[in-house]
Amino acid sequence: MAEATLAAYGLIGKDAPPYVALGALPVHHGNLLEAWQDIYHQEVPEPIQESFVECTPPTN
Repeated sequence: MAEATLAAYGLIGKDAPPYVALGALPVHHGNLLEAWQDIYHQEVPEPIQESFVECTPPTN
């Protein structure tokens, strides 16, 4: 959303703030494949899919 706002500022000639921080998406093994698609808007590359090993967290 912040990126769209900054793009709109450019289109209407409004100055953008000198610094803009965006929140980070927490990525871990359990959500890697889904996060990849959310971030890059494309399928996970085949080498990554082939090397990815599903795992379950250890239980005590």
